[in-house]
Amino acid sequence: MLKHYLSDNNLIIELGGDYQVLSTAAYPKTYDVIRYVVFNKVTKYLRLDEVKSYCTDLIRSLGLDLSRTSVFLTAAEVSRYTHTVKDVDSVRVEVFMTLGIDWISCLDSVVNIYNVEDLKLSTINVAVFVSKPLDNVGLLDLFRLVSEVKGSLMTLLGPTCTTTPSIGTPSDATLVASPLGSERYLDMSSGLGRVVTSALTEAIVGRLRELPLDDYVRYVLGGISIE
Repeated sequence: MLKHYLSDNNLIIELGGDYQVLSTAAYPKTYDVIRYVVFNKVTKYLRLDEVKSYCTDLIRSLGLDLSRTSVFLTAAEVSRYTHTVKDVDSVRVEVFMTLGIDWISCLDSVVNIYNVEDLKLSTINVAVFVSKPLDNVGLLDLFRLVSEVKGSLMTLLGPTCTTTPSIGTPSDATLVASPLGSERYLDMSSGLGRVVTSALTEAIVGRLRELPLDDYVRYVLGGISIE
């Protein structure tokens, strides 16, 4: 199991070795080698032109290697992260996720479900690590699968909009990583693809089940509460 711990407003994940990564995180790494991933709760508003300097300052303050670290930013409570682990045929899949759905990304608009003017933009951040070595195409195939599963679950379980489905929030981010190898595709009929789907489903469904009933109704109905 990957070593991970909380430090102030950060969840820090140590991979214990070189992993190739593909991500859309705030401090992304694309087909780079990483050893650390950080989920950071942002305590102030950031402009887009401030994100890079904020992340580099954060990485340095944590004493991590700038060239080997990717960072997620969120307004959600990082301490309430979800972690699921699945094993199959000596291959391990680990999913880390933080979830905040104060804004909903609809197909035709963006909805603030609490209608609070200064509400910070929360996000669904997902990091998936597999111990099976993948090549560049295999890593891209993993990213595709994670995106499809997350989008499908969001459409089925919430949040949804009043008149259209939703696939999450406006600033969702995804990261996938594995040791560098030769595996090109995930096998959905058996093996790795099915385990990734199971682990991600468990993480998302488990987190949604923890939401208070009124919050969940508000998410599902696009901002309409029980009242």
